[in-house]
Parts: sequence; structure tokens; C-alpha cells
Amino acid sequence: MCCRPVVGPRIGGVPEVISDGVSGCLVEPDDPESLMVAVDGLLSDPDAAQRMGLAGREKVLNNFSYSRIAKKIVEQMKQVI
Repeated sequence: MCCRPVVGPRIGGVPEVISDGVSGCLVEPDDPESLMVAVDGLLSDPDAAQRMGLAGREKVLNNFSYSRIAKKIVEQMKQVI
């Protein structure tokens, strides 16, 4: 994993993965100015970008591993069946 902070839209499941200001930046959809501000902020503050990238990597490793996702799917299937 590259340990890079990410910028994503505040829609769908994206906010579940990106913790705004912690592992990256959430922006409003269809708002190119907020996207520009977020990217510029990350490029202007490499220390913060590095911290966010590391935090994002940890979040993914702790919450989105194949085994954890598989367990969630099995649990949901059991509830339906």
C-alpha cells in the first residue's frame, strides 16, 4: 500500500472509507473548487498528507481485509436466510 491520503466525494460509501481530515479529505460532489482546495491543501502540507496516508492505510488494514469483509457478508446472509 502506498500510504497516500485520498480525496473523495461525500456520497455513497466513500465517507465510510475516508475519515475527513484523518485519512484524507471529503469534498462535495460536483464542486471542483472544493476538490482543488483539498488537493492543494494536501500538496502544501506534506507532513499532514503523510499522517493522513498512514491513518488511511491503518483503517483499511483494520476494517477492510478480505476475511473481515467475508465475515460481514456471511453474517448478513445468515440474517436473510
